[in-house]
Amino acid sequence: MAFWDFFKTVDVWVDKHTNLMWQLDIENRGFSWNEANEYIVQKNLDKYAGFSDWRLATIEELENVYRYKNLDIAWKYKKKGININDFSQAFYWSSNLLEERKNKIIDSDSLVDIDMKNKAWNICVMNAMAGFDDIMDKQRIRMVRDSF
Repeated sequence: MAFWDFFKTVDVWVDKHTNLMWQLDIENRGFSWNEANEYIVQKNLDKYAGFSDWRLATIEELENVYRYKNLDIAWKYKKKGININDFSQAFYWSSNLLEERKNKIIDSDSLVDIDMKNKAWNICVMNAMAGFDDIMDKQRIRMVRDSF
C-alpha cells in the first residue's frame, strides 16, 4: 500500500500553524483517562494512518484548536457534513494530570494530594474552557501527533 493510501481510509487534519496532525474520525463514546491512553497504545500498534506516535493532546494544544475556532478544522468538518455544534456538550481529555498545571488552579489549597494524581485536565469544546475531572470520568479523546 502506498503512503498516501492510508489517508483514504482514515481522516486526519494537519494544522499548518503548529505542524500537528489531528485525528478527525473520533470515537462517539467516552473513555476514562486510562482507557484513553490504552486506546492510543492500540492505535499506535495498529499504525493508525500509517503512524505509531499518536498521543493525547496537551491541554494547551486542545485550547489552541478550540479557543481560536480554527478555520481549517471547521472547514474539514463541514466538508464531512459534521456540524461543529454537534460537539457542544463534549469534553476531551488532555495528556496533563492536574498536578502538572497546579499553578492554573485558583483555589489549589482546597485540593488534596490524591486529587493531583487522580484528576486530569480537559477542555469543553463549546467554549474552549479548560477544567479538570476525575480520571475515571468518561470523556472523548482526539489523538494528535507531531507531523514534521
